[in-house]
Amino acid sequence: MVLLNKIKDFALFAGFTREQYSQASELFPESNRKLLMALSFLLGTVVLALALAAIFWESRGVMVSSLAYIAFSVLNYGMFFISYKFGVSFPKVILPFCYVVLISCYILAIYAGCALGPRGLAVAMAAMVVVLPIFFYDLPLRMIGLNIVGTGAFLVCSHHVKDYEIFLADVVDVVPFAVAGCMLCYVINRTKVNDLHQRKELAKQSAKIDELNFSLIARNSELETSLEHERLNSSVIRCLGNPFYALYLFDLEKKNFKEIKSTEAIRNLVGVEGDARQGFYLLTEKTVSAEDKAAISRFTDIDTMQERLRGKNTITEEFLGVFSGWSRALIIPLTLNEFGDTVEALFCARSINDEKQALLRQEHLQKLNESIKSGMWNVDFDEAGEVVSCYRSEAYRKMMGYSSIDEFPNTLDAWSERLHPEDRDIILNSFWTAVYDRSDRIVYDVEYRAKMKNGVYHWFHAAGRVTRRKNGSPISMIGVFIDINNQKEMELQLEQQQATLRDAFVTAQQASAAKSAFLNNMSHDIRTPLNAILGFSSLASTHLDEREQLKGYISKISTAGRHLLELVNDVLDMSRIESGKVKIDEAPASISAMIREIETIVNESSKEKSLTLIFDTSEVINDSVSCDKLRLNQVLLNLMGNAIKFSHDGGHVSLRVKQKGAAVDQSAAYELVVEDDGIGMSEEFLKHVFEPFEREKTSTVSGIQGTGLGLAICKNIVNMMGGTISVQSESGKGTKFTVSLSFKIEETVVVEEPDVKIENIAPKSFKGLKVLLVEDNELNAEIAQSILQEAGFVVDTVGDGSVAVERIRTAELGQYDVILMDVQMPVMDGYEATRQIRAMHRSGISSLPIIAVTANAFEEDRLQALQAGMDGHVGKPIEIPKLLKTLESVLR
Repeated sequence: MVLLNKIKDFALFAGFTREQYSQASELFPESNRKLLMALSFLLGTVVLALALAAIFWESRGVMVSSLAYIAFSVLNYGMFFISYKFGVSFPKVILPFCYVVLISCYILAIYAGCALGPRGLAVAMAAMVVVLPIFFYDLPLRMIGLNIVGTGAFLVCSHHVKDYEIFLADVVDVVPFAVAGCMLCYVINRTKVNDLHQRKELAKQSAKIDELNFSLIARNSELETSLEHERLNSSVIRCLGNPFYALYLFDLEKKNFKEIKSTEAIRNLVGVEGDARQGFYLLTEKTVSAEDKAAISRFTDIDTMQERLRGKNTITEEFLGVFSGWSRALIIPLTLNEFGDTVEALFCARSINDEKQALLRQEHLQKLNESIKSGMWNVDFDEAGEVVSCYRSEAYRKMMGYSSIDEFPNTLDAWSERLHPEDRDIILNSFWTAVYDRSDRIVYDVEYRAKMKNGVYHWFHAAGRVTRRKNGSPISMIGVFIDINNQKEMELQLEQQQATLRDAFVTAQQASAAKSAFLNNMSHDIRTPLNAILGFSSLASTHLDEREQLKGYISKISTAGRHLLELVNDVLDMSRIESGKVKIDEAPASISAMIREIETIVNESSKEKSLTLIFDTSEVINDSVSCDKLRLNQVLLNLMGNAIKFSHDGGHVSLRVKQKGAAVDQSAAYELVVEDDGIGMSEEFLKHVFEPFEREKTSTVSGIQGTGLGLAICKNIVNMMGGTISVQSESGKGTKFTVSLSFKIEETVVVEEPDVKIENIAPKSFKGLKVLLVEDNELNAEIAQSILQEAGFVVDTVGDGSVAVERIRTAELGQYDVILMDVQMPVMDGYEATRQIRAMHRSGISSLPIIAVTANAFEEDRLQALQAGMDGHVGKPIEIPKLLKTLESVLR
């Protein structure tokens, strides 16, 4: 049946009109074409084989019919080739192709019939002419023609064409069948025509109904689309209206409005519809604050609204409402005319109090950030944990001194490159550790230094936390930063202050310890000479009649007193040096002269121990220098005194001065070396030799008087003079002190006269001279009075500076020759008394010589006395030769 249906398809296609040829490629399936090709090739081959067999097996009388069969085979092959070559792209080939195949089927039927004999042939033809029209009833005319052609072909090709009688028998056998087939085909066709016509009419009606249904469906779809559009518009309006408390549709041409949504208060005020101008006027007057009424009136002006809306999607205006707080009004164009002007628009108003509050909070936060110098930052990551973006607020960029993102990009590298080299690895390690820690136990909280645009490093404190995906990979790290530079500076200052306080505390502790040590040492060193003074004084009082013994006691009391004075002077010197009261006063001096003076001073004490003294200035090139002679003498005398004290009898002590090279820029370097071959010092004691009150604890040293302050004073003076002092010593072999100093060279040669000591001044030299002694201490006054009276003076004593001023004010000319003035007195000190006496301007009275006799015995005290108007200065305890020398100099 499938094969017959295919053959029927071929036949139907063979019945197409010429107008349908162009549709052949669509109406004739590819599968049919291929089957047709197969049949054509098969039939051509079979017919060719039969024809060739007939030629060789039969007589030559069948030659003509065999040639006809060969021709049909060639046609089959030709059609196969054309179809194979061109396919359906050559549709005109299909019609003859189908006819060739059908005729080939007739030929095969004829051969089959011939094989069965004449009657078999007739039966085969009958079957062909009867059966084929049944399958191809809808092509009656073509099938009738095909029957006729087939019958004719049968008769022409009949084997009995030469035998007239047999041929007539074949005609009698075949023609009735052919006629019967044609009639059957016609009858069947006419029987089916009405049914086919009815089916075609039904098909047309069905097509019309389908077309109508399609039209109805399309219309219904349009209606549904329109309805959906309306529903969507309605939904959009409802959604749009949700955040708005007022929603009005107004017509700019008709100047009216209609409410979509509103509050009850506004509805009662303007109504649900009406004149747009009136509605906007009432809305502005009753609900908008006074300061925003003008702006909202311009915003809702109907006459200018079309112009303001032209080319815009919306216009907005914010205002402060009387009842609802801050609001934002919007006008949105809905429909436009052919000129592009808005015809209908939507007026919306919604509350923005939350936005304003958020903005206000943001402003407050920004001000807070500015006040505390802080801001935000974040870093975003992909699932692999790689950085995809980085952000830092403008506040951070401004703090760093940059004005644009081009100067300081939002990248991690741009930030890390500016970290201090000491902080970079630590900070980046903390950052990535926090990023990769999926337990979130590690928090990124660091302090670091970052380089500003000006190159200065600034301190920042940064902290952040990581948000993560479900698998634990980081999404982003969000954090804050704070400028803590001021805090760090304060912390640094605090640390410095604490360090200073610690140092001060340590210094105070050391000072306290030094004070305790000082008091302990002073207690010991003061009590030692005091014990001698008091002890020998007590012994002297019990041996008043034993003159030689009494003389020895007095000599020892004097020695102890001088030692006590030396101790007091050293302590006071040390105190003044540490308090900064000692100043270096440079003046022209001769180095060789200073060494000669020192030689004169120490020569007497060296004779007691039979020491050999060596003084050498041969290596001095520039002898005249500028220096503080008094302080330099103090240093050298201290060193020479120690060398003499700690040398064995018959030992050697030297003082050598060396100039280290020629003068440069009017300055030269000198070394002053004091060396002895005495007892020396231990290596341990050398570490503390210049510390106050330090004395080596040996049996030899403990028997030698000393304060332990001399070397400390020497070191401080040398330091003040800008030099250095060093010591080399070995126990039992001697000691060597080296003082290195630089002096300015004096161009003029300094010649110094040695001091002339006044010895055994005759008492008659001051006999009859009158002196006013001003002293508040009775014991001191008695001692001074006795000394003066023994020298020949007539002494008048007062106990205060104020009394002395009055005594001089009322004194007669010649009543006094000289005044000895104490300085520290209870009512008026000696300096003030002197100034008032000098201010009297009494001839012969206000110019009386005044000598300060005071325990303030330092150089600055002497200068202060001279500045107050005094003529001389004598320190306490009074040295009688020095006092008499000073009196002689002022009375000369």
